[in-house]
Amino acid sequence: MSHRVLPISLPEYRSFLNCLWDGSIKRLGLAVSGGVDSMALAYLTHKFLDEERRLYGTKNTLQIHAFIIDHGVRPGSEAEAAAVAEILKGYGFSTDVLPLLWEPGELSAGGFETRARAARYRTLAKACVQNKVFKLLLAHHADDQAETVMMRLISGSRFDGLAGMKAVAGIPECHGLYGAKRVDVWRPLLAIGKEQLIATCEQNNVEWFEDYTNHDATYTRRNAIRQLLSASPPRLPKALQRDSLVCISRRAEIRNHTIKEAAFRLRVHCKVSLSARTGTLHFSLPPNHLSLWRDATDSVRMRLLIDIAEMASPSPRVEARQMLTVFRRVFSAGEVDQIPTFTSGGLMWTYRGQQKWTLDREPFMAQRKEQVTELVVVEHDWSEWKLWDGRWWIRVQTPAWVKRCYVRVLQDKDMRVVKAMAVKRGIKGQLSEILKELKMGIRFTVPVVFWKGKGEEAEAKVELEAGEVLVSLPTVGLDFVDRVRYQVRFKG
Repeated sequence: MSHRVLPISLPEYRSFLNCLWDGSIKRLGLAVSGGVDSMALAYLTHKFLDEERRLYGTKNTLQIHAFIIDHGVRPGSEAEAAAVAEILKGYGFSTDVLPLLWEPGELSAGGFETRARAARYRTLAKACVQNKVFKLLLAHHADDQAETVMMRLISGSRFDGLAGMKAVAGIPECHGLYGAKRVDVWRPLLAIGKEQLIATCEQNNVEWFEDYTNHDATYTRRNAIRQLLSASPPRLPKALQRDSLVCISRRAEIRNHTIKEAAFRLRVHCKVSLSARTGTLHFSLPPNHLSLWRDATDSVRMRLLIDIAEMASPSPRVEARQMLTVFRRVFSAGEVDQIPTFTSGGLMWTYRGQQKWTLDREPFMAQRKEQVTELVVVEHDWSEWKLWDGRWWIRVQTPAWVKRCYVRVLQDKDMRVVKAMAVKRGIKGQLSEILKELKMGIRFTVPVVFWKGKGEEAEAKVELEAGEVLVSLPTVGLDFVDRVRYQVRFKG
């Protein structure tokens, strides 16, 4: 006999939300697609907000800013997004409709599911930063978690990757988007099955909008897995059904958390220093680390090395498979006199003896040397922050006649102009000290800022190449042009 599925009660939802929210944050975002999952989340949040106002009054009450995503994939999605916005306004939420924009042919091209996910998160992150909303509620639930774990099993993921989605995490897919690191996503419904969300909407007469593409098993891989997992009667063995997959994700998450905590405790014994001017990182293990860390597993030691490498690497994430050579050499350093310099994780690893290491960015490949990052300048204002080489955030403010600046890596061919300009500006001594700091191994891994075209100051400038006017070596504070301001921040 089938049992009746109960809707989520307000006390239940409050308990889920209180696991994430301590009451100190007064502004939450809410991501809404218009489907049953996000509309149930919106309704529950609305009822929670009503109760808060009744208990504590309107002063200093939690504010909700809803972001309605219009994927623009099917006819009528724009009208549906507008209808959802009206419903949410009735809940007392601030609302913004965020349409996703696609290039011609992009909807039919392969890999659309992955691109749509990235576009959705990046659009949400930009809206959150613009509206100063740094905690964003998402409606992911247990069925979504099971789908994620199944997809990763099929892809051959290691056990640590089977943790799936976290209840609290940084917003994904936003590398290179300034301010996105401040945005966290909260998933209060991650332990709840989809059937309870449907029951919640049905019981409370909450309207939702069905996206028929979600029911097409041929449309995306996730759709195919969703149909397989939701089949009745079940078509999969119990070990691969929803509850079992969710259990796997919890076990993997507990293991990952335990490893990270243990790696953090190891790092307390290490000396780590990073130069924001050059990007060089120095670290050393304690002399007695073999005995001090005798109980630490290989997974914990590997996590320690990954955490250190990610501080300086141009890559947003360093994978364990990239670090196998590092692991062997770092933890055998006391057994050999010399270790040749090697590259891994986007870095050059140099052993200095006595358990001391130096990490520098690995040399640029030839094709990367000419790649430029464009900084578009708004008149009388700063350009947007841009992440250069995955390491430095840079923005500039220029004279009115300069509309764009560019950033690329300093190259050997630039040095004649750099030295000539230093002599001309009377900063030859400063340049000499900086070049000592920028030893040859890292000199040609730092950025140079320039603009194209001579503008109104043509007679005073020396060109790097045809049309390239040298502006600065920003990370080391060496300036070659007056009336240009810049700000530089190392990642992290």
